Amino acid sequence: MTNLNTLYDAPSSVAARASEAQAAPQGSAPLSTLYDAPTGPVQQTQAAPPSARAPQPQVERTSDERAQEAFYGKPEEVPAVEVPENIKAMREADGLRALYSPQGSYASVLPDDLWAGDETAKAIPEPVQRAALAELREMAADLSMSNDDVRALQSIARQIPEAPSDADRIVWREQAVTRLNETYGNGAAQAFRDARAFIAQDPRRAKILDNKGLGDHPDTVLMVARLARQARMQGKLK
Repeated sequence: MTNLNTLYDAPSSVAARASEAQAAPQGSAPLSTLYDAPTGPVQQTQAAPPSARAPQPQVERTSDERAQEAFYGKPEEVPAVEVPENIKAMREADGLRALYSPQGSYASVLPDDLWAGDETAKAIPEPVQRAALAELREMAADLSMSNDDVRALQSIARQIPEAPSDADRIVWREQAVTRLNETYGNGAAQAFRDARAFIAQDPRRAKILDNKGLGDHPDTVLMVARLARQARMQGKLK
């Protein structure tokens, strides 16, 4: 039997997956897969005396910026999320993104309160959570997922036990191989390779699918294979 765990280049340790799953609510991706944010209370540090601080350059603001600040207040600084260079290039080449913003397209299935029930998320600053959520929507667009696809993946995640057993995972992989053969016939091996290459485009995809063994589930494998074939037809997968 082909070990489908290699499809996602994910760790084989069930214990490692279980420990990650316990920190995230069912049906959502852990923030740590998108943003390396602190998971504990922020530690207070003593500020250096003024004489020891390096002089900071003064940036001249425009009159429009000063007027907007007076009316709206200072804009909140949004932390940056690291995005692989190949993904940045793909996004810049996607003209549809300017017409259909992922932030609006996925707002109903990836809502602002996605991590509201996550105890770990409470220790992470809200701007960081918002930046991670925005990036999660962008990643859904990278995969050309529909809202139904996102809902289906969330549903699969909710059905998976917090710590699936080795036996469960073996059964899932066997079922996935069978369903790939049934769906693609002689093209099953190519579908498998496409799915593997599709996930490898962005390492963060593997991290999300590794949560609770989500990537081993046969329904997930079939979805990834379908999206990968779609991406190849669109010229997004070489």
